[in-house]
Amino acid sequence: MERDREESVDLAQISLRPLQLSDVDDLMVWTTDEKVTKFCTWETYSSKDQGIDFIQNRACEFLWGRAICLNDHAIGFISMTSSSASDKSREKSVELGYVLGSKYWSRGIMTYVVKQVKKVAFREFPHLERLEALVDAENVGSQRVLEKAAAVERSIESIKMNEGVSSKEESKSIDLTRITLRETDLSDVEDHMVWSSDAKVTEFCTWGPYTSKEEAIDFINGIPNIFSWYRAICLDNQAIGSVSVCLQRDRYREKVAEVGYILASEYWGKGIVTHVLKQVVKIVFSMYPQVERLEALTDNENLASQRVLEKAGFQREGVLRNYVYVKGKSRDVAIYSFLPTDLHSEFASLKL
Repeated sequence: MERDREESVDLAQISLRPLQLSDVDDLMVWTTDEKVTKFCTWETYSSKDQGIDFIQNRACEFLWGRAICLNDHAIGFISMTSSSASDKSREKSVELGYVLGSKYWSRGIMTYVVKQVKKVAFREFPHLERLEALVDAENVGSQRVLEKAAAVERSIESIKMNEGVSSKEESKSIDLTRITLRETDLSDVEDHMVWSSDAKVTEFCTWGPYTSKEEAIDFINGIPNIFSWYRAICLDNQAIGSVSVCLQRDRYREKVAEVGYILASEYWGKGIVTHVLKQVVKIVFSMYPQVERLEALTDNENLASQRVLEKAGFQREGVLRNYVYVKGKSRDVAIYSFLPTDLHSEFASLKL
């Protein structure tokens, strides 16, 4: 209510401490409030048992979590979680999350708390190089909190891509009707080594150049366990690169897929990957009707790859600072997306 918002709070009375079972009644105040849970990934609580379960079992799942207290009464909760426990390139990133009872909105409490937690994060986790937060695009109030606390917006995950350009190569055009996509098998290993052992190609990749054919064989054999969909990019049926799609496993991201690609440097600057991506977006939305977002991440210094995505119709959404830790260094990543509504016309059935 407007009256509540006008009542100031002495921020010196705000403290952070672990949640206790004795906090369950206070916790139920905000977990049962639909105004509070509107933009949360979890549903409004309907029983005290849910509150007890959160305190006893779920709160300990966070990397770090504290009750936000006013005069020692829990009025909210703030937490940190590992951005991706299974992705080594994200091991130096942590995600921030928070919730606050609606009675205490617009009083500077969350901004104050986030500022304190930023200090805690970099002190308690000295390896950390990025603290990130994800907020619904319509949750303007939460966005203001983060901006006031000088936090950074995030959207999601990890493969870097590369397509370089040289003026000499640009002059040599290729008939794009000769470009096809097909499944990869061990007969492609020699062609695969051409680009996977090329330092120019792997410069912006999360992995370094291959040094043995065994590495390529292991990769090809492991494709079904790594990617949801993977095809060799072929010129006259000879593999010159690859394109892949990974469906996200996080249940809150289950309608998102990520595209990645790589191309032998001999074929850079000829429109091949742009041509391929235009086909792949159609394939993805046809093959996986549940997908509502196809995204791509590329190193912020990889301007050629960014141009490829833009020419293929992807929209640039921003830069994720220090988003991945690769080859001993934290890197900024540009994030792009393509939605079903971005398709300008209906597409015919495609051979997959």
